[in-house]
Amino acid sequence: DLPLSSMAEVHQDSSAYAAGEGSSFGHTTSLIAQMTSTKTGSDLVLAAMAHLTFAQKKDKISRSDILNEMKGAASFYQENYSGNLSKMLIALVKNKKINPIAKDTYAMSSSLRAEFETKLKSN
Repeated sequence: DLPLSSMAEVHQDSSAYAAGEGSSFGHTTSLIAQMTSTKTGSDLVLAAMAHLTFAQKKDKISRSDILNEMKGAASFYQENYSGNLSKMLIALVKNKKINPIAKDTYAMSSSLRAEFETKLKSN
């Protein structure tokens, strides 16, 4: 059995992790975009989805959430990304990077999730 003080430390650590504190998964979309050398609109879609998946703990991500996260990454976002978002999402589905869950709702593929986990943990 753990002494009471150790149990409190474990709880504090898990609370910090859940809040994204001290965890690479607490990073903003902008920081994830920077860490992954984002250059295209599709790259920014993936950075936004990584933030929503890991920092906000969302498994199902709406198109509007993706766009809002992209816009929040002001250094990377370009106005034409909004008009091209449907094309980007279709291409990412076709390339098996993301999975369509419902109308205008997506999830990262398991392989992409693992790839981002590795990239974000190593930085």
